[in-house]
Amino acid sequence: MKVDSFMNIISNLGKGILMGDGIGSSLFGVLLMAISFNQNESVNIGGLVAILVGVSCLLMALKVKGKPHSN
Repeated sequence: MKVDSFMNIISNLGKGILMGDGIGSSLFGVLLMAISFNQNESVNIGGLVAILVGVSCLLMALKVKGKPHSN
């Protein structure tokens, strides 16, 4: 029983870290895009990539359910 609760805690902690990284990366990408548009520059590819990486991290964290299976 203690191992199952420990695995659930670790799994939830990992999901939280992944969601935090996703939110931070997305906000950083939005900041880069806002700065480049404010200076009348072209589209910032780094900002777009940061937004895409952040969204993919969020989707991965939301998609994972339950504890990992061991064989």
